[in-house]
Amino acid sequence: PSWFTAKAGGAAIDSASFAGVGIFDKRELLYGENIWQIVALPLRLFFSGQDDNPQYFDGVLMPILIALLPWAFTGKWAEDKKLLGGFALLTLLFAIFLVDLRVRYVLPLVPPLVLLMVYGVFNIYTRIKRPAILFAILFGFAAWQGAYLWKYAVAADGWNFLAGAETRDQYLARNLPEYSALQFINRHTAADAKIYLLFVGRRAYYCQRNYFHDGGDLPGFLLAAIRNAKNSAQLAQSIRSKQITHLLLREDLLNGFLTHNLDAEQAGLWNEFAASRLQLKFRDRGHAVYQLNFVSGV
Repeated sequence: PSWFTAKAGGAAIDSASFAGVGIFDKRELLYGENIWQIVALPLRLFFSGQDDNPQYFDGVLMPILIALLPWAFTGKWAEDKKLLGGFALLTLLFAIFLVDLRVRYVLPLVPPLVLLMVYGVFNIYTRIKRPAILFAILFGFAAWQGAYLWKYAVAADGWNFLAGAETRDQYLARNLPEYSALQFINRHTAADAKIYLLFVGRRAYYCQRNYFHDGGDLPGFLLAAIRNAKNSAQLAQSIRSKQITHLLLREDLLNGFLTHNLDAEQAGLWNEFAASRLQLKFRDRGHAVYQLNFVSGV
């Protein structure tokens, strides 16, 4: 990032992001992990994954993918196995050292690990005296996987949708707290509107309008604009420079963020701007849509 990431806005941008904080330092700060937990990340990825939990990789991989690796590299096709193993290892190392580790970032290693697992099963089967033991182990892993899939399906709660008793919009609105706000944007804003996404996780899959979000985890552009503005007109001009017409925000998180990052004078400027330039258009489940009102050419 020090080579390739643009740092528009200077120090104000840096103070609103994790710029300069290493990946492993970030895990220590956010999750309280110690050195041994960080060293064990490659194994934890396969043993302790949890859906919707970024500390535990935001997904699940099964231990069977690596449990049989010690037996996979014997026998024939050694070069093929080395290629598969090397690709999986490089993918894993890239994900560990270059990004915040998530299961979705390492999915390319799953197919080669599956192939190596099959090699491991074959090699064990040809050497074991009691194959029933191997079959029992594989059945145990299959039951574990089946239990996970069942819990996942229950949590997704999509039976009514699949049965036609619930529409797609109803299902998404029930499961995604920001979806109703996005529906409002899609139906009640102009086709050339541009939406600034604030604390909605950059989840714009269902947004049918042009949108803008910060490159980092936090709204550095907004914070820099507030800190650099001398009055609400200058703040409006900074926001307008991005052709932004509406804000979609999670109100509790934005309020907390601004409270902790603005001094009294800056907070007063933001409050003046919000009172004079922002018009509430929609609010539901903690998410709100505001329209920016520009006056006197600003």
